[in-house]
Amino acid sequence: MITTASVFAGDLVIMIKADSIREAENIANVELSKILAWAKDNKVRFNEQKSKAVLWQDESEKNKKKLKYILIINFYFKCTA
Repeated sequence: MITTASVFAGDLVIMIKADSIREAENIANVELSKILAWAKDNKVRFNEQKSKAVLWQDESEKNKKKLKYILIINFYFKCTA
């Protein structure tokens, strides 16, 4: 499992690489809980209409008979303070 985050100009992107869809989903839920708590503490709001999530299989792992799943979540946010 690999999780990375990147922030740039009002965008937050989280990338999660996992061995199964369920694992990616579970990791995403844990990370989202942390992000939402941070956002509340720092008066940051996320625009749900502009935020997206994409899930796909990592084709580079296909030949090894062990597929990896990558979940990317892109948030648009703004400060409310």
